[in-house]
Amino acid sequence: MYKRQHIAGALTFGVGVVFLVVGRSELFNENFFDPAAKAVDQDGSWLLGPLLRLWIVTLVVNLIGGFLFAFVFAVDGVLPSASAHALARTAEEIVHRPMRGMFASAIIGGALVSLLSYLLQGVNSVRSRITMAYIVGFLLALGPFDHVIVTAIHVFFGLLFDAQIGYGALAETIVVATAGNFVGGIGLVTFTHVAQVVGAED
Repeated sequence: MYKRQHIAGALTFGVGVVFLVVGRSELFNENFFDPAAKAVDQDGSWLLGPLLRLWIVTLVVNLIGGFLFAFVFAVDGVLPSASAHALARTAEEIVHRPMRGMFASAIIGGALVSLLSYLLQGVNSVRSRITMAYIVGFLLALGPFDHVIVTAIHVFFGLLFDAQIGYGALAETIVVATAGNFVGGIGLVTFTHVAQVVGAED
């Protein structure tokens, strides 16, 4: 069963996803659908170069921004005193999980975040967009399912707060979670919907 703290955290995380969507910010693999659909629509070219560049730039910028914010939050006095221990323990739990478990979790996380992009295409009002963003954010954190940006920031916090992990563990986390997000976001959601659109047009 979920603890009350876990549910409260998931409820709060949903607000963060709402901020991203309403603020028109780009979260890695959130917007896989539009670029991939455009690439498939181009006769004779799937625009692989531009697609890879878009995804790599989004991933790197998300990570840099997240790590910079982590540095700010890690300044003594910003967070409650008990936060350092909790964040360090969370980071250790993340990196000590079986790799296949993280990969599978990231597949689900990638599918959820990419599904959000598809769902937003079907609604018009700001209230509906907020609702969709909140539900997906809540489910992502409730799992909790791995999204490379969120998971990497958790591990980075652990490094800042002297968790018993190294930078190699951070790099491994980024690689495994990114791979899972791609499989879930591209394989399970994006190309499934793109194939449906192409099939309907034919």
